[in-house]
Amino acid sequence: MKNANSRAIVPNTEDSPSAVCSITAEVGIIRCDDYEEERLRRKLIEGFRLFGGVEKYIRSGDTVFVKPNLIRGPRTPDDPPITNPALLYSLCRIIKDLGAKPVVGDSPAFGTVRKILRKCGYEGRLKKLGVKLIQLRRCVKIERAIAGQEREFIISKDAYESDFLINVPKLKVHCQLGMTLTIKNLFGCVPGKRKAWRHMSYGNKDDGFAHMIAETFAALSPGFTILDAIVALERHGPTGGDPAKVGLLFFGEDCLAIERVVADVLDVDPNTLPVYRAAVEIGIGEHRLDKIGILGDSLDDVGHRRLVPSDEAPIRFSILRVIKSALKNIWISRFKKQRE
Repeated sequence: MKNANSRAIVPNTEDSPSAVCSITAEVGIIRCDDYEEERLRRKLIEGFRLFGGVEKYIRSGDTVFVKPNLIRGPRTPDDPPITNPALLYSLCRIIKDLGAKPVVGDSPAFGTVRKILRKCGYEGRLKKLGVKLIQLRRCVKIERAIAGQEREFIISKDAYESDFLINVPKLKVHCQLGMTLTIKNLFGCVPGKRKAWRHMSYGNKDDGFAHMIAETFAALSPGFTILDAIVALERHGPTGGDPAKVGLLFFGEDCLAIERVVADVLDVDPNTLPVYRAAVEIGIGEHRLDKIGILGDSLDDVGHRRLVPSDEAPIRFSILRVIKSALKNIWISRFKKQRE
């Protein structure tokens, strides 16, 4: 996968006088009130232009992996737990217009990518557009140096081998992690039940689960991120809850910088969020607000919003829950093969 982070983040040193006011990361903010497709397309193009245009990142012939949050089947097309399908469709149109090949993939906790998008009314439309829809099952083992230590990761082969990866998460409150913004979304690139096993393995360790998520993100490093915060999820996240109008899209190459800016908009202390805290500790981006340049709508113009938090729940899954879920998936898979 290409590393498209052309705006490299260079740590500042306290000894350098010029470092005091230097900007080391940029975050784009674009107002958007709804999910009307043509409006979304314009807003997405506008967001990319803040960083030099979509052509800077994607070339004709590229395979572009788009990673949404498709945690479960929606109750309505605009159901807040998932990345809105109209946003996905509009983004894939832009990718296709460049002569590139969009692939939408995820490893949902409940259901499949195709079934979830079918319930939204977008499976057929995306396939007609020429978008490949995949359930993340194929794995690859990679090695990465994280915080000075060599680590091994098992992640999605499809995501890793793509030419460019666009992260398209959903702004949500979360019963285990307080809130999920951009970094947590790439945990969905851990295929199948490996996510559940990691809940079991790291759930009882102090911030161990959050560190594992941040390290998984660092191993994959998306080239660009678009946070769907037009309608967020509050109360009972990440799968239930209520819609909360925020009316914003956030753009950028540095996900930690995006999370820091979103926390400011939402009046949240980012250090209360375990994944953000872990990302700062391992140094995967810029967390100092005075080092982050704001493009598009200013923070003063955007103002502040607040989300009602979710009740807390334990991170660790029981082994019985994991086994039951795995057996159910095997049974469903075999049943489908028999029908075919």
